[in-house]
Amino acid sequence: MGRLAEIRYALLRRGAGLQPVAGHVTPPSGLPRADYSAAVEAVVTCMTKRRRDARASVFMPPTGEKALDTWLKPRREAAIAKIVQAVGKPCSDEMSLAADIYYASRARPNSLDTLDGSTAKSRLKKIRSILRAVEKQVAAINANRFIDAVINKTDTPYQLPPAQQLLSRLRRLERAEVWLAGQWASKSDVPKAMKGRRPTEREWLAGVSLPLVYERHFDARAGRSRNAEGEPSGPMVRFVQATLKELGMPNYSAESIVRAFSRLSRCRADQRAIAGGGSGQLARATFDTSK
Repeated sequence: MGRLAEIRYALLRRGAGLQPVAGHVTPPSGLPRADYSAAVEAVVTCMTKRRRDARASVFMPPTGEKALDTWLKPRREAAIAKIVQAVGKPCSDEMSLAADIYYASRARPNSLDTLDGSTAKSRLKKIRSILRAVEKQVAAINANRFIDAVINKTDTPYQLPPAQQLLSRLRRLERAEVWLAGQWASKSDVPKAMKGRRPTEREWLAGVSLPLVYERHFDARAGRSRNAEGEPSGPMVRFVQATLKELGMPNYSAESIVRAFSRLSRCRADQRAIAGGGSGQLARATFDTSK
């Protein structure tokens, strides 16, 4: 196995998206630590499907793996320093701020999307195809007394035969997907201000996730104002703009940030309520998509 491949394998053990897990991964046997450290940067970028994921990994919390953490630390500190400088206010815990930015960058645009609502319709089609095939196979099994006795053997007379258990689970899954596909199509979870359009990832970051991160770490309610020229301004706007830039999304204007902030106010309030209602709280559990 090549050296880069060995390192890639070691890091993949941490899970999709370079998620930190317990434990310690040492350099693969026979691989000099210097080479291991030098190759980490290439691996972090090559492993990700999207450039933004690679940029977000800079904010990743310490993993416990020395070479990776050594590579991440100066980049994380530099990115956070730029963000704090843009805000113009001190941050008491920069490591925690970096971690929350990382989790926020992996947020889903809405609650239904955590259940993969966008793919529910196509998934339902596949489930129904499987269900029809299983129904035919179960009918064939039931038609033969010997095969039925072997496959559908149960320990108690009250137990559902294995073939029927499979059918029952598939039908429950079908009903769940019918509901989810219907909810997704109805757009009942979309704020009225979005006019039937679901927010993009960048809009969700600018209007919900990052303003809540700002509230938690800068001890102030997220808001916006305008300068003498009438342009959007304020520490929250600067925070979001600087953070998006560090996440690889530099071309998002202050006007777009304010627009997303206004349109997604209901979603932001919902997330704040989930976290307990305090302005300094972040509903991190609703953001984490790594599980």
